[in-house]
Amino acid sequence: MKRITATAVLAFLITAWTANLQAQSQPLKMAFIPLNDGAAEPADVDLFNQSMNQLLSWLPRQSGFAWINQDSLQQWLDEPLQQDFADIYEPFSLKQLNEGLQLQGVLFCDLVTGGGPTRVVASVIEFPSGVVVGRDSVVIKPLQVPQAQEIISPLLSGIRETDRLYGTPFTPQELGMLILTGDLQDSSHFVQCQSFLHHLRVEESQKPLRLKIIENSEILSEDDTICDLADELIEKTQTSYILGLHQRSGQTMAQVWLFEKTPPATPPEEIRFPVYPALDELRCVELPADSTAAWMINAALMKMPDRPADIIPLSAWIDQPVLAFRTAVRLHETALRASKAPRPDSTSQIRRLYDAVISDRASKLLYAWAHLELGALLNQLGQHQEASDYLLHAETFFGPLPLRDGLILSRLELAKAFMALNEWAPARQTYDRLYHLPPDSALQAFVMQRIASLYEKQNRPDDAVHAYHTAAKINQRIGRPYDAAMIYQRLGQLMREQNRLDLSYAYLDTFLTQSQSMGSEPALARAHFQMGLTRLARKERPFALEHFLKACDYMELLGDINGIARADLNIGAIYWQIGDTLQARQRYLSALNQAARNGDSSMVLLSTVNLAEIYTANGKWEQAQQFLDRALFIAESRNDMHEQARITYAKGLAYLKEGRLRDGYSQIKGAMVLGGGSVNGDAEKEQAFLRKLQSLIGDIETIRSTTPPRR
Repeated sequence: MKRITATAVLAFLITAWTANLQAQSQPLKMAFIPLNDGAAEPADVDLFNQSMNQLLSWLPRQSGFAWINQDSLQQWLDEPLQQDFADIYEPFSLKQLNEGLQLQGVLFCDLVTGGGPTRVVASVIEFPSGVVVGRDSVVIKPLQVPQAQEIISPLLSGIRETDRLYGTPFTPQELGMLILTGDLQDSSHFVQCQSFLHHLRVEESQKPLRLKIIENSEILSEDDTICDLADELIEKTQTSYILGLHQRSGQTMAQVWLFEKTPPATPPEEIRFPVYPALDELRCVELPADSTAAWMINAALMKMPDRPADIIPLSAWIDQPVLAFRTAVRLHETALRASKAPRPDSTSQIRRLYDAVISDRASKLLYAWAHLELGALLNQLGQHQEASDYLLHAETFFGPLPLRDGLILSRLELAKAFMALNEWAPARQTYDRLYHLPPDSALQAFVMQRIASLYEKQNRPDDAVHAYHTAAKINQRIGRPYDAAMIYQRLGQLMREQNRLDLSYAYLDTFLTQSQSMGSEPALARAHFQMGLTRLARKERPFALEHFLKACDYMELLGDINGIARADLNIGAIYWQIGDTLQARQRYLSALNQAARNGDSSMVLLSTVNLAEIYTANGKWEQAQQFLDRALFIAESRNDMHEQARITYAKGLAYLKEGRLRDGYSQIKGAMVLGGGSVNGDAEKEQAFLRKLQSLIGDIETIRSTTPPRR
């Protein structure tokens, strides 16, 4: 694709500026269209007509405008001209029609009823695009002719100040498409442009689509491209899409400016896949303007068709790797929004498109990125071995390329694949290659945390602690206290998991102190919660309760529903342990309500089981069984056989305490079947309990069946 030189751009700007100055001296040609919705009262219609008559005498006196009447425009159209004409009439035909009319805009005045008082609504709309220049209204009052010119005067000023070449910018309420086209007097080119536009599918469910059609001859020569002037065109028109339709060697070609999705303003180690890399190759494409091109552009930029890799031949995707890459990324994003991992049907589509990019090999950057994105997709699907193959290729290709982010991301994903495969040595080697990139302290801190996580998985806690210390020191040195504090939180958790409770307390005390010095509510909520867990493990219930209550206060301030539920669950447990049944029940109920509101079935299950335990202890058998049944329903819906067994066993014990021995025996026996022979891990002991229970039931029934002696 030919690039425009600085001289050519300067020449274009001078030419456009000169033409614009000449055009500014010419009056704006406008049409005036009064409308009536037909539902107004006769008196209001009469006042509206009088107001329009005033306008007809007022408009010609406004300088800078030349007015044509409604009939002069209507004779060229098949349907009555309404404000939505740009949605009704075919845009290329309107553009061709306006070659003769040379209209700049249309002034609509409409008598509107409903939704409040009857009003005169005035709109100035650019012609032939339909872009709204401005709109205002005035209420019709009894026996008073509306002074419509008072609202129309500012609207006319608005269109008077518009650019003569580009017209009025699209508004935020409109979906704008700018089309720069060649000579529409050429019938073959005209028909091809119509056909190409017909096959485009713009998603306009929220905003109406408006089109501006400007002839290339006004801006570019035949061999030039729109892409070097895209920033200028966007600034002038505020467009959402830019299409260039021009002729080359007798064929209509489409140049498409692919608006660059700005990558997240985060360090590469925090980016989540898929991601649009900042590559010049992803900004602009040129291809023959046929139906296949239109469908590919739909898939890459506009309304995504179903299964694009099936309806468009693979050869077409290979010929257009930029469109294939962007479509694959869009599909990848959509699939992840629908679920945590893409479904197999969408995965096959994404893979075929990434493979098409890889097959092209023309662009080394796209080739590397396609390997990286596909490797990340396979990681998300849990296919880590295959992912590592693609990611090794990506790392190899990014190595000599001047794109550091790609190299970082490929190594991060590769290490993730190795970690999932428990291949510790290659994972550590990959992290080492990351750590020794040109110095970047933030990246080094991040990598050291990943190395610490690797040591945890290898059950090397002391090495993990050392790596975490290194990461925390780096974060503190580069002024990232929050990140350092989060590391001390993890150290506190790790030591608690190792039952090294004094060290856990020390690390969490550091975390709490740092959170207080930062004044960070999220950090303080976490610090108090974690400290509560460690104090509880140390059997320091009063101190644990104090920390959990403070954590709950911060979580309420932050609106953290899930956090409140977890805090309430622990608070309820402490109250239950110290014998405060009322407070325990209230906290468990609060945890249940919060978890249900947040859709957290695991927390709902825990809360219901704990409430059932309280009601069982208080002899409220019916309520206890209701909560256990609710918990059992959740466990069954999750197909969690272990939880089903535990809850069924609890139901049996509750029945035994109630004195319903046969029901209790039946439930406990069923629980052991669900648990595969054992619920608590000691099948022999549980079978002995069942035998003893069976014997007890027989003894009691024998006693009950014996006839009492006569007195």
